[in-house]
Order: sequence, then structure tokens, then C-alpha cells
Amino acid sequence: MAHVDTISHDFLIKVAQEIGRLIDARLSNDREIRLPDGSDAFDVVDGSTPLRLAETLQVWKLQDKAYEYLANSGLSGDIVDWVVPTNALHHQLRLRGIAAGFVRSRLEPEVDKPVIVQFNTSPLAARINDLFVVIESNEQQDPIVDADPVVRLLEIPAYHVLALWLFAESAETEKKSRSVIISAPQSYKKWPGPFMNSENFFAALKEGGAILNVA
Repeated sequence: MAHVDTISHDFLIKVAQEIGRLIDARLSNDREIRLPDGSDAFDVVDGSTPLRLAETLQVWKLQDKAYEYLANSGLSGDIVDWVVPTNALHHQLRLRGIAAGFVRSRLEPEVDKPVIVQFNTSPLAARINDLFVVIESNEQQDPIVDADPVVRLLEIPAYHVLALWLFAESAETEKKSRSVIISAPQSYKKWPGPFMNSENFFAALKEGGAILNVA
């Protein structure tokens, strides 16, 4: 019912290898990096340590001009009209099958530099995992969610908003996007959900306003 962007298996193996080295610099020869058939979940180390690299989301952000419009007239149209991809990827980590943390990597790292830029054990991973379940169940029978959208991570630091952005590229409708809020300030509690159309999402951003002194 939804999918993520296709990321090179070689790149994901590199991420898994770096996680292994971060966990244990003495990575031994009997540990493996394996890709199970039909899966995008990588073993970070051997089966005796059940830490796995699971779903990978491309990170997107608002265009610079979007902030100008939000501060004035507001935004119209679809989310896809106002966002751009970043060079970052968000990787979910599972420990014994439970979402326990995440890793951030850089798609185009500097020469001879690690691809991993952040390794965090956080309840954020569990929250994202729970939202994956909500998307897959689609109890509201939202037509965009039902159209096999690509799921990406949308970060809006100036507004302290983190969301899953669902974009149905083949949907026969002008409103191709939905957003699912991962985290936001308390003032955003009235956001309708779980699947917000672009109009409601933009209206909530404008109403909530930017958080001062945040780049």
C-alpha cells in the first residue's frame, strides 16, 4: 500500500558495515552483512546480535521560498510543489524485531569520509514504525494512501515539525500528497489526522508559525 525510494543495495551494505564498526571496532571475520531474499533489512552483525537495518527513508525539506510565502500569504497547491530532496537518508534500526533507534547517512559523503553522520537510540524510531502500521492499514481508506505512494521524511526545523510525506505519483488527482505528523509542537495538537492533505498541512504550518532562533 506504500513504498520507499529505491536505494542502492551496495550503499545500504556500506551503512550496515559502518554501524557494525561503530558498535564494535573489533569486527571479527565470523560476522556477516547479509541481505535476506526479497528484503531490504540488513543484518548489521551475525544472527547472535539481532540488530537490523530496516526501512530507509529519503529526507526532504521545504524550499527556501516556501518560508517567505508561509510568513506572508501562505502556501497553496501540493506539497510536492514546495519541497526539495536533501542529501540525507534516515534508516530505521530494529533490535530483536523492535524499532529501537535510527541512523542518518549522507548519500554523497566527502572522499574517504564515513557515510553515517548520526547514530541514535530514540523513541522516534518506534513512533515512525507505528505510523508505518497506520499507513499500511489505511483504516480511513484514503485514496492517496491506497494508491501506493512513496513515503519520505519531511523535516521542517524552523517549525519543529517532522512528518512522513506520502506522494502518489500515479494518482489521478491534483491532490497527490498526504502528510502524517511524527512530531510537532504542542500548539499543533489540533492538526487533523492521521492523513492530512496539502491544504490542511500548509494551513497548520502557517497557524503554528515558525519557532524563533531556529535555523
